[in-house]
Amino acid sequence: MLRTLLTACAAILVVAAIVGGTSEAFQASLSGLSLWWNFVFPAVLPFLVLAELMLAFGLVDGLGVLLAPLMRQLRLPGSAGWALVQGWTSGYPAGSSAAARLVRSQRLTPAQGQRLLALVHSPNPLFVIVVLGAGFLHQPLFGLLLLPLLWAGSLLAAWTMSRLAPLSAAETKTTSADGASASAAAAEPSGLTGAGSRDASGSDREGAPAAEGPPAPVAMRPAATRASLAARALQAVEEGRARDGRSFGKALGDGVNGAVQQLMAAGGLIILASVLLRLLQPLLPAAIAGPGLTAAAEAHLGAAALASWHAPEPASLLQAAALAAALGWGGLCALLQAGGAASDSGLRLLPLAGSRLLAAAYSGGLALLLWRPLSSLAGSAAPAFAGADGAPPTGWAAGAQRLLQEPGAWSGVLRGALLLQLPLAAALVSALLLLSAAAALALRLRRSARTEA
Repeated sequence: MLRTLLTACAAILVVAAIVGGTSEAFQASLSGLSLWWNFVFPAVLPFLVLAELMLAFGLVDGLGVLLAPLMRQLRLPGSAGWALVQGWTSGYPAGSSAAARLVRSQRLTPAQGQRLLALVHSPNPLFVIVVLGAGFLHQPLFGLLLLPLLWAGSLLAAWTMSRLAPLSAAETKTTSADGASASAAAAEPSGLTGAGSRDASGSDREGAPAAEGPPAPVAMRPAATRASLAARALQAVEEGRARDGRSFGKALGDGVNGAVQQLMAAGGLIILASVLLRLLQPLLPAAIAGPGLTAAAEAHLGAAALASWHAPEPASLLQAAALAAALGWGGLCALLQAGGAASDSGLRLLPLAGSRLLAAAYSGGLALLLWRPLSSLAGSAAPAFAGADGAPPTGWAAGAQRLLQEPGAWSGVLRGALLLQLPLAAALVSALLLLSAAAALALRLRRSARTEA
């Protein structure tokens, strides 16, 4: 009863403040609307629809088989890999929506979904590179250097949370089942199928006798392993497609409908946060009503405020650390967007807030440690784009030089946001597949060493 009364009084006060400051509220709402309509909506909508189609046709399950060795290092099944790609290439609402879908479809347990939600809650890379770096700071290289620090902070926070959280029996079952292919390949380097193993089609062969005949030659084992892994991935795609059962038209309609609803809610939260911040700033002391308060409430508006912040010396280092911490945190508005996207999935906001505070600390600390070395390395690489004997560069080198040195060269990037995000997503998937292969190889070598010992 008391909580309801306090909520009602707060709502009445907010309405009264908006009515009393109509002009300020209108300008602030326009600012929030412009940010949402010109950046968040076009950048996130295609990936939300694409994620629904990938779930419907089982592609998430197939990708999960391939990414299982890497994701198991974070105590997550391989199917969480697509949510990681979606969150890191699309921004805050997209990652939380993908994590919630995996929990609702029972591909993840609620505890796994909670850890995944903390990992995929990341800012849109186009905002970091284009809007923040080239637009706010007029330094295109700034965003390119800041983005890896944000991703590294999220990975370290997720790894820390996975080591601190207890592992339940249900999580052990889902993770082991999802990564059975990688474990089988690593545990049996001979490539033979025996009791308790899986054959090339991925079906269980409990108690089946070992294949007769001499063992396969050493030169043929890698090809057999790859074929077996590909067969298991294809079988996972077929099983996921049969389990969902929706047609293309039905999945497309569900994806568009759900994406528009989520983005409308996200736009309302961004506009409301912009209005409340504009109304609260005159009422708060100058020490509080600064860029820190704006960054704590809304990351995009906070990044704009921190970009014009006159930091003490060393100014560039402190500004980079402050921006890394603010974008790693994401803001209360982004947390509410994640809560709306993850509704009815059992995922909670309080653990997410704690993990994002940890990610902010990691990102800010990494910026303090690595910003100067990274800046020096980037500066030393600049002559590589110059032509021979001081001649102006041509071809791809000229385009790269313009993007790195001229903020205006990024002006057309946002208009082709999808054309840039798709290659970024493909590159991220390729990198994750390479890391997954490395993790599987490391596991195989470790088990071989244990066997020899």
